[in-house]
This record gives sequence, structure tokens and C-alpha cells, in this order.
Amino acid sequence: MSGRVRSTARHPQTLECDDFVTFYGWSLKFASQTVALEMDDTLAQPEECRLSRFAAGLQEVCWLGAAFVIPLLVNPRAVELGYSPFKFGVWIMLSVIGMAAWLVRAVCLGSTRQSFYRNPLLVLLGILGLSGLMSAWLSVNRSSSIWGSPETFQGIAAWLAALALAALVSCNLRTPEQLRRLVSVMILSGFAAGLLAILQRAGFDPNHPNLLDGFRAHSTAGHAIYLAGYLLMTIPLTLWRLMESRRLTGVSRWTEVVIGTLMLSVQVIGFVCAESRGPTVGLVAMLLAYGVYLAVHSRSKRWLAALFGLFTVGVIMIGVISFAPLPENFGSKVPILKRFLQNKSSGAGFDYYRSEMWKHMPKMMVNDAPLPTPSGGSDSLHRLRLLVGYGPETLQSVLPQFMSNSSDVKIENRFHNLVWDRLFSYGILGTLSLLMVVFFTFYDGFQALGWISRRRDAVIFASTMVTCSTAGAMAAWFAMSAGFIGMGILCGVAAGAMLFAVIRAMRTPANEDAQRTETFPCGLLIALLAGLVGHLVDMVFAFHTAPT
Repeated sequence: MSGRVRSTARHPQTLECDDFVTFYGWSLKFASQTVALEMDDTLAQPEECRLSRFAAGLQEVCWLGAAFVIPLLVNPRAVELGYSPFKFGVWIMLSVIGMAAWLVRAVCLGSTRQSFYRNPLLVLLGILGLSGLMSAWLSVNRSSSIWGSPETFQGIAAWLAALALAALVSCNLRTPEQLRRLVSVMILSGFAAGLLAILQRAGFDPNHPNLLDGFRAHSTAGHAIYLAGYLLMTIPLTLWRLMESRRLTGVSRWTEVVIGTLMLSVQVIGFVCAESRGPTVGLVAMLLAYGVYLAVHSRSKRWLAALFGLFTVGVIMIGVISFAPLPENFGSKVPILKRFLQNKSSGAGFDYYRSEMWKHMPKMMVNDAPLPTPSGGSDSLHRLRLLVGYGPETLQSVLPQFMSNSSDVKIENRFHNLVWDRLFSYGILGTLSLLMVVFFTFYDGFQALGWISRRRDAVIFASTMVTCSTAGAMAAWFAMSAGFIGMGILCGVAAGAMLFAVIRAMRTPANEDAQRTETFPCGLLIALLAGLVGHLVDMVFAFHTAPT
């Protein structure tokens, strides 16, 4: 991957920004999916006609609309129905329009040659897409898997639309101006969502006056978890924009500082108003990763030591909150903290249903007896379910076969864990391809930052990621049960992505990168990688929706 700003006679100041868009699209659109497709800049581009320029403009309208309009569409049935099917409908329409414009522009230019075959990630994404199509076709409820259930509308059609939009951005966003517009739109949408959350919490939403009685703010996302998960991924972009203002001078600098501080403050306060625990853990992981990556990039081992100290203190505090006997009303009025205190074990509290579902997961995938299908027959492919999954949007049809009707645990349509959701829906093939996409995304980002420049670095990266994810899975299994392996894998991946950066800082001589010139915004790439870490940790307890 490149990532350099180059000046040529034909394309002045053209930005090879596939790296940035790849991680931006991943961390801000998906729990676990990204596209990194590169255009071959060595090919001469013919003169564009008017229709081609119109198609190019329409492409940008589509991805900007997806980044701004979809998160801010108001759900009229929020709280009662957190999902927003019409958001996915707009998502699909924008992807279809964008892909049609892409096709028109390719025909106008007279060449569709693109260096897709040179990108290893495309092979992984191809496997990921094919595994999804196969699982949907072999689903126990094919119609629901393709189009989604009436409540969620998150079938394979919405999934393919997500991949199409990501490919559209990655292959057609070419200039610094386009990149700035895309990031600015995302920051602005996060500001708007955070502002509405604050107004809701203050009682200024006439549609939801009961938010003053202890209900959590949900803003335009439709649910507090979706809101916090979305702001979790816009906050690092706003942090980057605020840090970039240091390079300005005079009035421009102070204007950027004031505006950036205001937008960041609104997003953080809106995040707090959501009072969501999973995204809060993800936010802490994101901030830790952000600090680690900045310290490694600036080659400051003192900052790494300080971050390690803060991390140690945080772990001790979590242990005290989780196991120490605390006063009865301790933290009852502190936002977010009170929700953590109300659930100090997996056997009681708000998350009892979640841990119970996780415990049923292993036997669901290796069940010997065929299950009844919604149509009244029996599942003739039950022996293949571990390989291909049951199909997306089918958990609510399968889970009742494994959980007693007399149980107090409600039947869910999601596992609230990215690994388990992926394994149940798409099987081992889809799960492994997703994890490989995540691994390669981090690899590509670290390579663009200059942290992977030799084969030895690549070997260390692969060893660190595999070891950490395996260790996380095994630790969760032995400490709790096999149902928590999915949680351990995601936490291990996030830990490995940070541990490799630390290892790189410890092993690299201080003067190795002294002569390296920053020809692309490394700060933006660091923000996106940190956002991806936070998003993965959030996906331990939640799942991606149209806002995220």
C-alpha cells in the first residue's frame, strides 16, 4: 500500500489515500469488515467527458450521503424498536446508485482495468463475500437471510451493499479535498448526533419526555448502544482534527481549536448520555491504543511507560469495583459507573441473558439432531452448519430449540458478540475470513506507518496477533466457559494490535526512522487504527448496525 501525496503532470496533488479510506470505512461502518482496493496509478487516464465527471460527482454524493444522512435519519420508533430498517433501505439504494455511477464512469473512460488482483485483501474479501452468499442460500430461512427480518432488515443484501460502498470509496476517492470532505462530514454527523443526545437527556425531545426518568439517550441512532458505538468511532477523527490544528498559525489555528474542542466536547458528553457499558470499554481501549500508537510514532518510551502505569491503575480499579464490597449506594448517581455496578457478575444483572446465550453457542454448532425449520421441515444440512452456518438473521428461529421456554432469558436475534454472530451466521469459513481481514487491515496500517518494513517485522506481527487472540480465547475458556471464547478472541486481537506497536518501539533503534519524511497524514491513520481497536472491543458486547 502506498499512501503518499504525489505531484504529476497529469494528476497534480493526487492522493493515494486507499489506506485512509480503508480504515475509515472499516472503523466507521462495520464490527468487523473493510475494503482496501487500489487503483493502478501507473495507467494513463483518458480525458473525462461531461458524463464521466457527472458520474464521479454522483459517486461522491453517494458515499457522503452514506456517511452523513444514514446516521442522522431519525427513527420514529426509537427505544420501542431500536433497529432502523429504513436506514438499511437508504444504504442499499445509495450503494446501487453509486455502483451504477461507477460503471458509467468506467465505460466513459474506456478502460475498466484496475489492479484488484494485486491486493491480497481482495482475496480475503472475496472469500468473505462468497461465504456470506453461500450461507444465505443454504440458510434455514432463506428469505430472512437474504433480505433480513422485518424488524432488522440486515440480511445479506445489506451486507453486500456495505461492501459495495466501501469498494466505491476505496477505488474512487483520489484527492486530498475528497478526503477532507469525507472526514469533515463524519465529524459533523457525530457532532449532530451528540448534540441531539444532550438535548434528549435535558428533556427537550417532545417525542421522548421520559428520558428525564432515568432512560438513556439514543439520539438519531434509535438505541443508546448504537449511539455510543457510533460516537466511539467519530471521536478519534475529531481528536485527530484537533491535533492537526497545531500546524496552523494565527486566527486559523484558534478558530480550528475552538471549533474542534466544541465538537469533541459535544460528542463526549453525548457519549456519556448514552450510558452504554460495552462502548465505554471500547472507548477506553481506543484511547489507550491512540496513546500507544502516538507514543510509538513519536518514539517516546516515557509516554509508553506512563500509559502502562495508567493501564495498571485502571485494571486495579476494575478489580476493586468488581470484587470489593462497596457501600450500598456507591456510584448510584454517577453516569455509566452505576450501570457497571448493577452488573458485577455474568450470572446476574442486565447481562445475564447475554452470557446465557454465549453458553449455548458451542452445542448449537455441533448439534447431532436436525432442527425443525420455520417452514415445518427438518434441517437436512445440520451436519454442515459448523462450516457454513445457519444463515444471517436466523438466530431467533434456532435459539428457542436450545433454550427452555420457561427460562427468564429472552430470545434474541443477535449473540451480541461479533465472533459468535459471524460463526452462527456464516460458519467457520466466514469467521476465519473475517478475522483474516481484521489482521490484514492492521498489517496494512502498520506497514503504511513504517512499522512493518522487513520480513522479520511481518513475522513478529503475525506471531503477536495469533498468539494474543489464541491466548485470549483460551483464557476466557478456562476462566469462565467455552461460551466466552468469542469475547476472548476479540479482546486478544485488540491487545495484539497494541502489543505489536510496543514491541516495535522496543526493538527499533532510535535513529532508524529519523530520515523518514511524512508524506501522508500519519495522524489520521493512527486515529483510524485506534478507532478500529475500540470498535472491536465494543463488538465483544454488541453488533454493527446502520449507524455504525
